[in-house]
Amino acid sequence: MGKRIILGSGELFKVAVPSGAIADPQAYCVEANRFSHIKNGATLEYTQEKTTVEDDLGLVHKTRLNTESAKLKCGLMTLEPESLKYLSATAGDPTSISASGSGSNATVAKKQVKIGGIKNESETPYLWIFHHKDDVDGDIWVVLKGSHNTGFNIQFKKDDANVSDLEIDAQPLDDDGHKVYYYEEVKGTTPTTTP
Repeated sequence: MGKRIILGSGELFKVAVPSGAIADPQAYCVEANRFSHIKNGATLEYTQEKTTVEDDLGLVHKTRLNTESAKLKCGLMTLEPESLKYLSATAGDPTSISASGSGSNATVAKKQVKIGGIKNESETPYLWIFHHKDDVDGDIWVVLKGSHNTGFNIQFKKDDANVSDLEIDAQPLDDDGHKVYYYEEVKGTTPTTTP
């Protein structure tokens, strides 16, 4: 058994779901795909519900998996107007409002995001990659396809930064129904190419 200790947080990236195979997760972990900086870490949660049946004497039994779910939960410390459409199924794309007027009647340029209205619902899944860096034991990548379905909060506090909760509900990544791809770097090995 290994001696890996997971210590520390990581980075969150988001891309459109690829039409073909999912690439090596490192390929997605670039600044252009960063979704937010993380506060209070992240949690990968996988749960199962099973049913067990047995005869009255307890001599025979059978257990079957009924349902499973996977979620990635993390706190988002940095938000942009563009982020809101991934936190709400009813949020639209930001629109720009130009500055106008002058002097005391001047208004500043703004970005507006309209949120709400059930008829505006859009449930587009995305590919989410959480990257935990570890120079000692090797990096970890967690890959899920899904969307955030629990709404959001934005806090305005005197003595602390806002942290909005993100909870990605995983959908199948492939035809076999896998919901999470979990990768660990193997330290001390030389990368190989596949034919």
